[in-house]
Amino acid sequence: MYARIRTCVKSSGCISQFFENNVGLLQGEVLSPLFFTLYVNDLENEFTKRGNTPTELQLLSLYLLMYADDMVLFSESISELQNMLNTLQNYTTEWSLDVNVQKTKVVVFRNGGKIHNNEKWSYSGENVEIVDQFVYLGIMFNLNGKFFVTQKQLAAQGRKAMFALKSTMKQLYLNHCTLLSLFDTYVCTILNYGCEVWGSHRGPDIEKVHLEFLRYVLGVRKNTNTSMVYFETGRLPLYFTRIFRMFKFWFKMMQSENCILRASYECLYHLCENSKKYCSSWVSFIKEQLYCLGLGYIWNDQNCINSHVCLPIIRQRLKDHFIQNLQSKIQCEAKCYMYKYLVDNFCLQFYLEKSIPKLYKKCITKIRVSSHNLCIESGRHKNIPRDKRFCKTCTSTIEDEYHFILVCPVYKELRSKFLKKYYWGKPSMFKLIRLLSVNNVKELCNLGKYIFRALSLRTNSNM
Repeated sequence: MYARIRTCVKSSGCISQFFENNVGLLQGEVLSPLFFTLYVNDLENEFTKRGNTPTELQLLSLYLLMYADDMVLFSESISELQNMLNTLQNYTTEWSLDVNVQKTKVVVFRNGGKIHNNEKWSYSGENVEIVDQFVYLGIMFNLNGKFFVTQKQLAAQGRKAMFALKSTMKQLYLNHCTLLSLFDTYVCTILNYGCEVWGSHRGPDIEKVHLEFLRYVLGVRKNTNTSMVYFETGRLPLYFTRIFRMFKFWFKMMQSENCILRASYECLYHLCENSKKYCSSWVSFIKEQLYCLGLGYIWNDQNCINSHVCLPIIRQRLKDHFIQNLQSKIQCEAKCYMYKYLVDNFCLQFYLEKSIPKLYKKCITKIRVSSHNLCIESGRHKNIPRDKRFCKTCTSTIEDEYHFILVCPVYKELRSKFLKKYYWGKPSMFKLIRLLSVNNVKELCNLGKYIFRALSLRTNSNM
């Protein structure tokens, strides 16, 4: 088949001379996984023949896990793992297969501490490197069984994807719905990769990437209140998505015909239910979440539950739980003193959905979420008492959003030009709330123009 195939190497834009290659298959060859499967089809039998001790999982005896050309050997003893490596070496030698020792690693899972002197392994006379973490099928597994390093790695990869998305977005005028959908498609898929396994971790670094993008889309500062950012965009933390995907995988595991999945779940289930001491595991996390959501009956009757009925209920409970937490924070935080009266529904806010110039949307957002340079905010960073953050023109009045939009005489001409007299004729806090939450596109455009020009005037006059 490869009798007339010639190969070359491309490097730095240059191509080498063609040469014959009689070893292996071409890069991307569709026959590669098939041939590999045929070669290693009886590998597991080899471990049995040579008397290697398997890892017992319920009624299963496991020597290894394989996916494509990736292979994982596991053992509970030092000597037995070395015996398995020796068996693998004999098998590959017999069938003229090569193992890349440089890419072969050993992870000793433990709670901490140093590697013992006798914890050494070799393959074909070469020492196998012992590492603290290893990436298998795209997920980083740490020696302590925790996923803090995993979420940091995914956050770094997701941030790169976000920067690429930002550079593309600058060339296009896209509405907020489209921007958020693009983020979900190109960035969230990276941030939440494999979360069915590690999703119980809150992933603080991952959420930082999410919030960074939301603040970028809104055009507000990096220190803008998190709760207001979530409410303004109608977005839930990515932790919500990960937990829901774990629930979906839980139902899949219970209905799966894969013997390894079923045995793994049953082992963890019995450990969770029968252990006298608390045991933190993937299954125990699912149980805790169901009881926290008031859905303990699903856990108790899990063998009789229909996933198509339960998953929508779980999704809604999770969403309600997160929204209630956000609302309680908004009610309690001093910075949200005005914002808590602006929003009723948890969704992408009305003005962000409409065809309003991007610049004016950002101006409205800055006032709504208190991400501006008015003295009420700048005085916070200068440790000026709240009741002393006076407007530089009206020296005895606090310069807050109400004063800036409806009262300050410096902007009287702009106010009469862009805002209805109803709002500023006899100003009140009620009218400010109504103005900032109005659902009329023309009024919103005029409000954005007023805020933009008033802020420019304030900056130019060094107020």
